[in-house]
This record gives sequence, C-alpha cells and structure tokens, in this order.
Amino acid sequence: MQWKLVSWKCIRPWRKLEYIQVLLRIDPLENSLTSLYLFSIIYLRKYHMIHREYILVLSSIIFFLCWLIVWFKEFVFRLYVLQLKEYRGDKIIDYISTAEARITLFGKRNIIRIGLLFCFTAGILFRPLLYVVTLAATIYIMWECAVLVKHIYKKTYRKPKRTKRIALLWWLWVLVWCVWYYMYLWWMWDAMALWVFLGLLFSLLLLPVYVRFLWWCTDRIFLKKKKRIFAAATQRMQEYAWCTTIGISWSYGKSSVKLLLAHILSKKYTVAFPPDNINTEMWISTYILHELPQEIEYFVTEFGTYSIGETRLLWDITQHTHGFLTWLNNQHEALFGSLEQAITAETEVIYGVVQRWWVLYVNWESEYVRGVSYPDNLQLVRYGIHESECDARCRIISIDKWITQAIFTYKGHTYTFSTDLIGEHALTNLTWVLACCIDIWLPFEMVSDLTPTLQHMQKTFQHTEVQDRILIDDTYNINQDGVIAWVQAATYFSKPIIAVIDDIPELGTSAHDTHFALWERLASLEVKHIFLTGKEFAEITKKGLINSGFTWVICILQDTWNKRFTQQLYNLSKKSTLLFLWRFTKPYHDYFLSLKE
Repeated sequence: MQWKLVSWKCIRPWRKLEYIQVLLRIDPLENSLTSLYLFSIIYLRKYHMIHREYILVLSSIIFFLCWLIVWFKEFVFRLYVLQLKEYRGDKIIDYISTAEARITLFGKRNIIRIGLLFCFTAGILFRPLLYVVTLAATIYIMWECAVLVKHIYKKTYRKPKRTKRIALLWWLWVLVWCVWYYMYLWWMWDAMALWVFLGLLFSLLLLPVYVRFLWWCTDRIFLKKKKRIFAAATQRMQEYAWCTTIGISWSYGKSSVKLLLAHILSKKYTVAFPPDNINTEMWISTYILHELPQEIEYFVTEFGTYSIGETRLLWDITQHTHGFLTWLNNQHEALFGSLEQAITAETEVIYGVVQRWWVLYVNWESEYVRGVSYPDNLQLVRYGIHESECDARCRIISIDKWITQAIFTYKGHTYTFSTDLIGEHALTNLTWVLACCIDIWLPFEMVSDLTPTLQHMQKTFQHTEVQDRILIDDTYNINQDGVIAWVQAATYFSKPIIAVIDDIPELGTSAHDTHFALWERLASLEVKHIFLTGKEFAEITKKGLINSGFTWVICILQDTWNKRFTQQLYNLSKKSTLLFLWRFTKPYHDYFLSLKE
C-alpha cells in the first residue's frame, strides 16, 4: 500500500468528519480540542451542507466543556459550605433548612436544569426535539459560565480554604471528572452519547448527594486523625501546669468578653488566646499545637459547643480553672434539638471548674442561668446590672460624647470608671471581667486606667459618624436578645433610630414564634423605621410589627443588594442612627460607609 500526503483542503467534508472520529477513538483526552478545532473549520467555511447529526456533536462538545466549568463551580461552593459548617452533619442539616440553602438547591437554575433534563429525555424518544434541546442546553450552560466569570471578576465568588481534607475531596472530584470525560468522548459518536449527555445534566442535580458521599468517606479517614490531634493537644496542655486557663461558654457574648479580658490581663501578664471566634475542639487543639507560646501565664479561650459532651471534651483538652457563663437563649436550638439540651451541653463547663476547685462566674441577668442547679461545693460569682442578688454589679451613671461613666461594686468596695463601651449589654460583659481581674489580684487603679481603651470587637456595635448619620455595624452576630439590647444602646446617641435587620439563624422549630415575639418587643421601642433583609421571615416580621401597632414605614428587602431600597433608606436616614444587624445588611452598611470617603 502506498501512502500519500494530501492537503487538508483536498479532503472531502465527510472524510474530514471520519478523520475527526478516528482521532477521538485513538486518544480522546489528547485529541478532543484538536477535533473541536477541525470540526469548527468545516462548519464555518461551509464546504458542504453539514448533517444535523454533526451539528449535534459540535454542540455537545461545547456543552461538555462549559458543563465542566459549571460543575466545578458548584462543587467548589459546596466544599465551601462543608468547610464553613466544619464538616458537621448537624450544622449541614440545619443549613439545608434555611432559605439560602433552599434557593441554592431548589432555585431557578436547578428548575431550568430539571426542565432540560425532562426535555432531553423526551428528545431521546422523539428525535427532532433532540437538536433544539441540545442547542438550548448549550446556550444555557454558556450563560452560567458567563455569570461565573462575572462573580470572579467582582471577587464575590466564595471558595474554601486550602486544607488536606479539601485537597483529598478535590482529587476525588478529578477522578470522577476523568471517568466522565472518557465516557463522553468514547461514546460521543454512538447511541450511548445520548445517555451520557443525559447523565451530565442529571449529575448537576445530584451534586449535593455526591459531595455528601465524599464527605462521609473522608470523615471515616479524618476521624482517627482528629482523635490523635486531641490527644496531642491534651498532652501539650499538661506541660502548662503553672498556667491559669479561663474557659468561656454559652450562646453568645463569648468572643467579646474573651477579647476584653485578654486586653486587660496582657498589660501585666503574658496572655494567649485564639483569634477571632475559634472555639471548637478541633480549632482550639490546632491552636494549642501550632500557635500557643511556650511561656504564658494566662490562656483565655471560648467554648463553642453544638452537642452534649463537647464542652467536657474541651475541658479535657484545656483543663480550665476558671469558668464563665455569659448569655443564653434559643439561638442554637436547631443544632441541639431543644433548649433543654442546649442548657445541658453549655453548663458542662461547670464540670471542669468543680474538678479544679476554682471559680465560676455566671451572668445573673439571664433567666436561664438563674434556673441552673449548681453544685454546693462550687465557688460561684454572680454578676449583672439589675439583679439585686448579684455579687458583682455595674451601674451606668451617664453617657456623654460616646463615653460611658459607670460605678462598679464588688466585695464591699465601690469603684468609678469610664469606658468607650456603650449600652447595658456591654457593661454586663465588662462586669465579670472586672470581677475576675480583682480576684487575680490586679489593682483596680490599673484596671480603671485601661477601661477607657476598651472597645467593641470588630463588627460588634462599631459606630462611625458619616455626614449627619451615625452608622452602627453589628453584622458579626445576631440573636433576639442582642437585637433588643443594641436598639436600646442606640438610643444613647439621641437621634431617631433606623434598624436594618436580617433573619435570625439556627432557631430550629421555634424560629417562627421567636421572630414573631421579637418584633412585638421591638415595636415597643423607639425605632423610627425598620428595613428587613431576611429572605425567610421578613413577612412574619412585618406581620408581627403591624399586629403590635408599629405604624412607621416597613420595607421588605428581598435581595442582598437592592438599589431602589438603598436610595429610599438614604432619603429616610438623614440625621438618624442607622443600626445594621447581621450579615446580609453588610452591603448597605458598606454603601453608607463609602459616603465618608
């Protein structure tokens, strides 16, 4: 047989298509893009009337490449959620019950994908419909790719942090992708291509199930690793026998008081504390192993627990000598299952204090704290503002130019101090900090010199004056008691209050009743306007406010950013105090903050 070198232009169109098929048969991974390029030349130069079967193949190749990008985007986002919820099944289940998750799982995009799935299934049975559906699916997937590029350009795309577990999940995804790729290109010219194409569409809908399966597989691997990390952290903390460890527990207020106490103690002692809101057993253990300094005198940490037994595990690791119970409500009821289980889990901090025969400071302002049964051999210090039974009490004298003057009483002594902290909520947290400092023999004269330097933690009642408005950033956290406390604190600025409020998360079955009751309480306060950014309980909130006799303007913000409502908020907020509560109010706060520049 004699071989001839023939120019590509001399080959007839149908022979070119056969050549492309041979390339894909030889090596699908290497020759797929080459085949796409050659096929595009045939189509664009119009050498011959291309059969619609090959137009279907061209659309399929484009669809697959775009589908890969979209699948990757969805996969990365679900890894982000998985990491954000600390790979915990209870947190993930609670997240699925939220409006944000329902929009992600059952939003417009998934509805369109389901529609294409049914249409494509019908196209397999009724062939003429198949070409239209294939082109429609390709156009839609290309549009999703364009949206992804827009998010990446604006830096609004959320992705997980790089860890070994994320890397393992990533390589498992690459393995599945390679299998799909070979299946698709190997059967692209056969009857099986229709079913592979159908599987690509269906896989987007089953992606949450796939990620959940990968998480379950890797969880078995990393469970043993977690136990080894806990044991190593426990062993290292035993080397700090001279160190006083302070553990802070309950629903909210933990991060604020941790920073307040660490700030005062650091002026005389060597103090270590995990940054931000690191409070789970895994993150605290990692901090102890890799970041805890060798020479420290005090270790202040917060305990974030989501099931019974976790606080006791944290005590086994940290061996805390002093315990603090801050504020408690039904904020995390969805994770515990009930308020009773939440109280049982959070009060396990008492176990560690009793074992070491030290002091437990409890917030006597919280009715749930007062209802706990404490052991007789426990040294208890009750703190607060209003309750007469408190051992340590603070009372506000005046607030002038954002400076609070207060009186502190403890162990028969009375002290006067000033601070930048505003509101009874913040002063209650400061009360036990001052009591603890006195118990560890810090002179109150030195403490009172430090109180003017104390500030609210980041994104917690951070107040800024912009033009004729006062902006209060409290987007770090939200709960029903905190909303009321910060609205009351905002009254000290002597300006009309406009509250921009998001839904309260992790309330479980009591979410409806809690929102309804909260807005009844809120309607009785001095609030001029209320803007609601919640996607799930905005209508319930509106109904509760109206039933409570709230007659001012109520605007429902259905999106995370709405230009029309922003303009309305701008017009109504002149010479007012703007209070932003929880994360979906952050874009509106940033908009007003930009006016300062």
